[in-house]
Amino acid sequence: MTIATDPTKYMHDDSIYQYYNAEVKARAIGYGDGKEDEKIEIAKSMLDKKYDIHEITGLTGLSIEEINKLQEQPI
Repeated sequence: MTIATDPTKYMHDDSIYQYYNAEVKARAIGYGDGKEDEKIEIAKSMLDKKYDIHEITGLTGLSIEEINKLQEQPI
């Protein structure tokens, strides 16, 4: 069940409004996790290709500490 993008339309029905809020939160969390996973995969690929750590942080937005943790992980 997908709810329309206008939550005010369903404010009279509390269960539908709660469902709408849950759906919006779930999508936001899922999207955020996917983007972070993508950054990590890109960083791993760049590490494999011997990119400079500062280039990796600049291009992915990950911190130097996060990149260092990736370097320590087994392949």
